[in-house]
Amino acid sequence: MTTVERLPDDVDSLQGRLDRLDVELLRLVRERTALARRLDNARAQAGEPRYAHDRDLALVRRCGQVGPGGADLAALLLRLSR
Repeated sequence: MTTVERLPDDVDSLQGRLDRLDVELLRLVRERTALARRLDNARAQAGEPRYAHDRDLALVRRCGQVGPGGADLAALLLRLSR
């Protein structure tokens, strides 16, 4: 019989916090995706191009300045919004 080792309380607490952050991040990504699609549709109905490439590039630049992986994250957000 093996003994199940319990993680120290601080590890459990940290993992719980990460789990809650993951849920919140996914909620925010879904909210952002829905809003971006509404904006694209509103632009199309107004006779404008659906995508504002200058804004997309600005997002990638801003996120790239935050730190490593920022530009990749921005590109992923943009892909999810299409």
